[in-house]
Amino acid sequence: MTPRKRLATTGDRGNLVRLFMETKGRMKRYVVQWGPKGARQQDSWPADARGKAEAEAFFKAFGETARQSSTAPEPLTVRAMWTAYLEAEAEHLRPRSLALYSASWRKWEQHVKPDSVADQLDIRTIAEFRKRLDEQKLETATVKATIAQVRIVYNWAERMELISRNRWHLFVHKVAKEKRTKPRAEFSSAEFVAIWKALNTNRRGQWRAWCAVGLLGIYGNRQNEILQLQWSWIDGDYVNIPGDVVKTGEEGTLKLFALTRTILDIAKRWAIAEKYKGAYVLFSGQAAGRTHASQQPFYSIQTLTDHIHRAEARAGIASIKWRAGHGFRRGLVGDLADETGDVMFALQAIGDRDVRMASRYRVRRNDKVNTAVEGRADRLFGEGATKVQPSPENSEAPTVSSVEASKLTLSKSTTSETP
Repeated sequence: MTPRKRLATTGDRGNLVRLFMETKGRMKRYVVQWGPKGARQQDSWPADARGKAEAEAFFKAFGETARQSSTAPEPLTVRAMWTAYLEAEAEHLRPRSLALYSASWRKWEQHVKPDSVADQLDIRTIAEFRKRLDEQKLETATVKATIAQVRIVYNWAERMELISRNRWHLFVHKVAKEKRTKPRAEFSSAEFVAIWKALNTNRRGQWRAWCAVGLLGIYGNRQNEILQLQWSWIDGDYVNIPGDVVKTGEEGTLKLFALTRTILDIAKRWAIAEKYKGAYVLFSGQAAGRTHASQQPFYSIQTLTDHIHRAEARAGIASIKWRAGHGFRRGLVGDLADETGDVMFALQAIGDRDVRMASRYRVRRNDKVNTAVEGRADRLFGEGATKVQPSPENSEAPTVSSVEASKLTLSKSTTSETP
C-alpha cells in the first residue's frame, strides 16, 4: 500500500474531496481525490512548488464545486441505524440472539430517544446509560451483555460509513471484583439423584419434571433442547435435535440408553392418558386435549424451575439462585472432568467445544479441595491430625445428633394418579 499523508479535506460526507502527499519509493507527488466510495477518481502533480500550487488550486476549486452541488444527507437517527442494522444482519443472527439484541437496543432507545442523531452522543451519554442499567438492579452479566450488544451495532454502522463518529471506542466497562459474575452452581451426582427421587412419575403435576430432570441429568443438554423434544426427532437408537433449537446452531445427537427409553415410555403413557396427539414429548398441561394460539405447546422452563425448587425442599437440598435446570449440565461436566481429568472431553459430552467455557463450567468442588487439604495436613503432621476432636463436656457446640432428621431423608409421595 502506497503511503499517503492527508493534507486537507473538504465537502460533505459521501461527496468529499481530499488532498494527499503520496510517497512511492523515492518519488513524491500531490494527489487530489474525489467521488463516493467505490467510484473514487483522482489526479496528481509533481511534488515541487509549481505542482503544489496547481494541486491546491484544483483542490480548492473542485471542493467549492462539490459543496455547491452536494446535498447534505439527513442525519442518521438512532432508530434508523437500528433499522439499517436489522436489514443487513438479522438473517445472520439466531432467533434467540436477535431477541437479546432487540431487548438491549430498546433499553438504549429509552435512554437516548429514537429520533436523536446517532453519531452525536458523547462518552458521558454512554456512562449515564451504564449508570441507568445499574440503577435498575440488573444482574452484572445482563448489564455487560446489554452494553456489548449496543456497542456491536455502533461499530457496524461505523464500518459501513453510516456514522462519522463513534464514541463507544472510548468507553471502558469496569466491574468491581465483588460484583463480577460468579460461576453458576452445579448439582452433585447425589443431589441429582435425590431431586429425581423426590419427583413422582405417577402424579399428573410431576411427571414432566421427572422426565425433564432425568434427561438433563443424564445427557447435560440445555433446557430448551430437552423441553422442546419431539417424537419425530427419535430415529431408532438416536435422538436428532435440529440446529434451530440448539444454541450453537449445530444439529445435536443423543444415543438412547435403556434408562432414557424408560423415561420416554413414561411420557408416552401420559400422552395416551391425556389423549394428547401432538408433536411434543413434554407437552404443556394446556396443550393436552385443547389448543390455543397464545399457549406454549411444550413444558416451560419457569414451570420446570418451580418443580425443581419444590423437589429440592422435599429432598432437604438448599436452593441456590440460578442453579435449577442448568445445574445438571454443570454437574455432568464436573463429574466427567473428575473421572477423566480432561475438562475438554467433558465439554464435548455436552456439545460444547469452546475452550473459553472450561473456566465457567469447571467450578471449584469443595469436597475435593477439602480432601486434598486434609491429606496435606496429614502428611505434614501425622494421620488423623485434622480429624475433629470431641467437645469438652461444658461446651455448647452443637453435635451431629442435633441435626433434624427430616433434613437427612427424602420425602416420598403416596398419592398415585397412574394413567
